[in-house]
Amino acid sequence: MSGPPDYSTNPFLAGPQPGFIPAPDPGGLLSGIRQANPFQDGILLSPQEQAALAAAPRRPPGTEVTVRAKPVYWPIPLLKIPTGADHMFETFDDGQNEYVYRGGPQGALLHAQVDPAEKSPDFGADSRVLSKRFLYGKTADEAVAPARIDAARINSSGAPYLITRSNSNAVIGNFTDSQHGNRVGDSRTWGYDTGFALPFVPLDAPWP
Repeated sequence: MSGPPDYSTNPFLAGPQPGFIPAPDPGGLLSGIRQANPFQDGILLSPQEQAALAAAPRRPPGTEVTVRAKPVYWPIPLLKIPTGADHMFETFDDGQNEYVYRGGPQGALLHAQVDPAEKSPDFGADSRVLSKRFLYGKTADEAVAPARIDAARINSSGAPYLITRSNSNAVIGNFTDSQHGNRVGDSRTWGYDTGFALPFVPLDAPWP
């Protein structure tokens, strides 16, 4: 069928009611329905639904900042045996872009990084929420900027990676302490409360 249906030649085809408008489809989720639907407008909203949609609360502009923790497993192939410890990471999501800040080992050294969420090793991991706050008026790129600076300081410091102290949880614990005013972590996020002084001697600095 091409073009709108001819209601006059098909008495069984109900015409659209006056006052109805197409439903918003910002993500394109309804496009397939609209292509298969004889009404190319697809799903329609009644005047009452339009009024309810207009009155619905909208998320204010800003970025949701969430500290999460996921289980750490023993490195045994084909088995997922929890160690009892959790690994913390922090997400920055403004509804358009999302980033993940995390720490971990790089060889013998402590390493930190900011990644687009879908490229992060922690993306989609089963996790629990330890802290959540909202930065009004900030995009995710703006909100994550201090984490990028923090990661650069850590990566140039030469800080050693230690399993229970100078680790991924220490990275997030220190960062939340400096940025949020409280150190996030608990008894399962080993190392979050130890902290470490930065900078250490930079890797490219001459030794005395």
